[in-house]
Amino acid sequence: TASNVSVSNCWLTMNSAQQGGCIYSDQCLVTFSGCTIQGNGSINSIDVWMQYGTTEILDYVRLQDGFWASDYMDITGSGLLEITLSSILRLADTNILCNIVGGGKIIVPVGKELIIGGQAMIYLGDPDDPNSRGTIKCDGLLRVKDNAWLINADLNVARASIEDNVIITNCVINAEAGAPHGQFFIEDNVHIKLDKIVADGDRYLDLDPTQFDCNNIDVNSIEVIITEGVKGAYGGLFELRGEPNLVDGSMCSCDPNNKFFCQ
Repeated sequence: TASNVSVSNCWLTMNSAQQGGCIYSDQCLVTFSGCTIQGNGSINSIDVWMQYGTTEILDYVRLQDGFWASDYMDITGSGLLEITLSSILRLADTNILCNIVGGGKIIVPVGKELIIGGQAMIYLGDPDDPNSRGTIKCDGLLRVKDNAWLINADLNVARASIEDNVIITNCVINAEAGAPHGQFFIEDNVHIKLDKIVADGDRYLDLDPTQFDCNNIDVNSIEVIITEGVKGAYGGLFELRGEPNLVDGSMCSCDPNNKFFCQ
């Protein structure tokens, strides 16, 4: 604890400990370079457990079918952290400032925050299956800011704030249906390119040109699941707000026989 440690050119495997199968750190600066982490064990099934400090990723570091937990940490560095398909990163009140790739899963617990910032690129693609995506499951707050990139990810979020010059592309975004209005914020000079938005429940997409450049949002299609309120519940709807004639007039009308599309 409370020290500086460098781990270079190591294959960390077949280790066991009460907490953190191969590495446990508290208030440390730990630098990884050229390492693979695989096949370790602990009573909490965590291979690497870091808290209250900084993790620096240099060169190439691979988490192979493992579990890495970071609490109150900064994860920085010029290198690349790979999380393979069966790997999990559990990040609580953690700042990501390095590049992460791979088809694994990132988890943010309830009441915690994950910040992705700086020049970080998060590319959750499986190199063996170009059609698959890794997952970010955020039960707390996901905040993406500065010049970060978020690519090829399934985003399941309770709350999210996308800010500054962020670019999001080839992602599927699922907002928690039970969350209140405004749980997903997009502002500043964010660029978003998506194949589809699926709206279920009472949702809206605000493309007000007085607030931001609508040309930064490129969506091929919007799928709306419209439901009828039952036993006092509100029916599902989707509201698109912006300049007049934002949507092709042939798609929208106030015809009594076409009540769901009205401009």
